[in-house]
Amino acid sequence: MDDALLLVLDTASPTVSVALGTGAKILARRREGLRQSSLRLLPMIEECLREANLGLDDLTGLIALSGPGSFTGLRVGMATAMGLYQGRGLAVATLPTFHALAEGARREYAADRATVFALVDVLRGDWAVREFPAGNPLGEEAERISQEALLRRVTETRQTSGAEPILRGFGVGRLAAVGFAADALQEPETLAADALRHFAHHPRPWDPGGLTQPLYFRPPAATPPGPPKRLLDQRTHKGAATGNRRQ
Repeated sequence: MDDALLLVLDTASPTVSVALGTGAKILARRREGLRQSSLRLLPMIEECLREANLGLDDLTGLIALSGPGSFTGLRVGMATAMGLYQGRGLAVATLPTFHALAEGARREYAADRATVFALVDVLRGDWAVREFPAGNPLGEEAERISQEALLRRVTETRQTSGAEPILRGFGVGRLAAVGFAADALQEPETLAADALRHFAHHPRPWDPGGLTQPLYFRPPAATPPGPPKRLLDQRTHKGAATGNRRQ
C-alpha cells in the first residue's frame, strides 16, 4: 500500500496526533495535548488536508489507533472515525498503539536486530507490553505485567539475545531510576506518522468493526445504572404501606 493515501488518528496517547501521507512520505501532520482532543481533532484533520491540497474524497482510507488508552481519549478518536465511515463512506481500520511504537523504534533507532518492547503505562505500577523480537513486525501477544516483571523480562531477553532491547513508550524515561538502561529507553513525541508507515507496509483489512473494540487502560469507572428513582420511591412507599397494614 505504498501508494495509498492514508489519514491516521491517534487519540489514545498523551499527545494526540494526526498524520496524512502515502507510504513513508508524510504530507502533513498535527499534534495537540490530550485535553484538547475533543475540540481540536476535526480542525487538525481539516488543516492536514488543506496543507496537502486534498479532500476527504481523495483518501484511500483512515486508520485509528485503538490503544491501550484512556476511556475519553479513545472514544473521541473512535467516534470521529465512525462518523467519517458512516457519513462519508470512508474505509476505516484500527491499529494497536504497540505497532506504532515498534515501528518508530526500528525507524528512528536502527533497531532491526534488537528486540523492541512497546510499552503503555496502564497506571498503578503496571505496564501493557507487546514484545517485538528482531525480524517480527507484528510482535507477540500483548499482556499486562508489573514493573518488576518487566525488568525480569528485559534482563532475560538481553541475556538470551546478547543485544540490548529497546523499550519505547510514553513515560518510559522514569524506568531508568529502577534499573533499566537509560540508553535503551526511547520516548516518542507522537505516533500517528509511525502508525501510517507501519500500515503502509503491513496493511490490515478495512474493518469498521474494530472501532467498537478499543483497548482501555482499565475498565471504565462506571457502574451499571440502578432502578429509576421514581420506581425506588414507589417501592419504598408500598413497603411502608404494607408494614402499616400488618401492624
